[in-house]
Amino acid sequence: LTLLSGERISMPPQVSLLFEVEDLSQASPATVSRAGMIYLNVEDLGWWPLVTSWLTRRALDAVQHDTVHKCFDKFMEAALEFRRKECKELVPTPPLTCVNAVCTMYDALATEHNGVSPVEGENYIPMI
Repeated sequence: LTLLSGERISMPPQVSLLFEVEDLSQASPATVSRAGMIYLNVEDLGWWPLVTSWLTRRALDAVQHDTVHKCFDKFMEAALEFRRKECKELVPTPPLTCVNAVCTMYDALATEHNGVSPVEGENYIPMI
């Protein structure tokens, strides 16, 4: 690792570093040539990878997983479009942040304590 001052810090072979940067505006050609660079634009990826990852991490039964997936598929894009066209925000919020907030709220509210449980029978899917 070479610091801005030119000082080099050696590291043992078992040490790996991963840097996540917002953009490559300050990267020199030498930096790019020495490191493996992967650039992913959030606008190109969209919000589905976040939802897919979130659903994978959660321990959901098949009914809840399918229902939540269908709800995101049916309503999220329309909700984001409504927010973009019809709402005025004091602080602009990126769509990915809004989707993350929905996931967080679902985690907080869709609990057995709040009635989201397979033992609810026919009320299970409406509660989801």
